[in-house]
Amino acid sequence: MNLLKNGIYILLLTLSFVSCKDKHDDITKPVITLTGDATVTITVGDTYTDAGATATDNKDKDLVVVVGGDTVDASTAGTYAITYNVSDAAGNAADTKTRTVTVQAADTPADDAPEGDTTEGDSTDDQ
Repeated sequence: MNLLKNGIYILLLTLSFVSCKDKHDDITKPVITLTGDATVTITVGDTYTDAGATATDNKDKDLVVVVGGDTVDASTAGTYAITYNVSDAAGNAADTKTRTVTVQAADTPADDAPEGDTTEGDSTDDQ
């Protein structure tokens, strides 16, 4: 095409707009909040149901907290660590939260004496 000659010319111009706001603008990590206590103690044989956790973020809504770590075996005494993690759409990872669950052995009586009987032998005096 010779622009120096008289005539009609059609010029196509394509513009692309790229948003300046992308995932790199989000540098704030989400925050995890435990529901319930961070330390829980139960007795062997009890039922344990985890209270869970929630997450909030400055940009993203409806974050799903990923639960990991140990599986609490309520039939076995021990200490179990349950972990909670989440990342937002920009890849910002929250600080991991941990709940410690202690499953303790059931108390067993020291002897078979009836309750209230603390004597060791005959309590009558020979007079």
